[in-house]
Amino acid sequence: MSTPELLRVAVIGATGTVGRELIALLQERRFPIQRLVPVASEGSIGQEVEFLGHDLAVETEPPPLAELDLLWLCTPAAAAVDWIRLALRSELACVDLAGALAERGEIPLGLAASPSRAWSPEQPLIAGPAGPVLLLAPVLSALAERAGLARAQATILESASSAGRAGVEALQEETLGLFQQQEVDVSEVFSKPLAFDCFPSADAPGAGLTGDREAQIESHLARLLSEPAPLGVTALRVPTFAGCGIQLSVETQRPLSAQEAAETLSKAPGIVVSDEGDAPSTRGTIGSADVGVGRIRPDPSVPEGHGLRLWLAGDPVRLAAINGLELARQRFFRTGR
Repeated sequence: MSTPELLRVAVIGATGTVGRELIALLQERRFPIQRLVPVASEGSIGQEVEFLGHDLAVETEPPPLAELDLLWLCTPAAAAVDWIRLALRSELACVDLAGALAERGEIPLGLAASPSRAWSPEQPLIAGPAGPVLLLAPVLSALAERAGLARAQATILESASSAGRAGVEALQEETLGLFQQQEVDVSEVFSKPLAFDCFPSADAPGAGLTGDREAQIESHLARLLSEPAPLGVTALRVPTFAGCGIQLSVETQRPLSAQEAAETLSKAPGIVVSDEGDAPSTRGTIGSADVGVGRIRPDPSVPEGHGLRLWLAGDPVRLAAINGLELARQRFFRTGR
């Protein structure tokens, strides 16, 4: 079957954080589309999304799948499973950005920036990795290529947006309630009120179907790194609306100074290294297609010259949407941008 010049696509979860970001990117990056169908749950009835100067009504059901070329899934993981089954039965190309099946080894894990993880036409379904993985993978890959990787430990500070639009709305309601000295109820999104608080996010939304956010991130990294090394992840929820910050400690197999690491990372695509003494902020990276890295310094807890500590900041929502869009571009048009 020949590849169409313009695609007929549907975005499932079009009113969520990733869905809206993806639709904005489709316009910004001029993805070749003939027809775009935004789909969301019944809670979004009456809403519209803007695309190329037109207001498109949000549908609760897509057109017959035979009339589409591609499906992007931006829903919560639990809601994505039925869509995946429908897409597979209809032999419709599908990108799972919800991470619903990303832990399953038989489902390809796609990373547009890595040629070995591109989406080939023979694969009907591909899954995108968890948002923080899109910050960690390029940094760890670059360091591993330069000096080998003996182990890595990451503490991830995840914002409310990693739980989708519902997470952002829950934090907003909690914050307003506390300012107004009202009693704050526990939301359905988080295990406890998040406003002005911090707690582990291991069992929070966004962890696929396993319910273990840390295990999910570790699994995705192990699959994406060409030479897997022992990886440990601690994921925390913090009371910010968007962005992600990561404190990363690595032990390298070969000596690597902080200056050499900075030079290596600055040459890697998709990474911006801050000047010495400076560090990127999570808010400052919102909307950016790059991962910010700063505070690169020796780690005194490992043999001299083999340990580094780094600070990473980025926008997982933006990065997930970019990854999903470029995976589709690779599959249908054999190129990326």
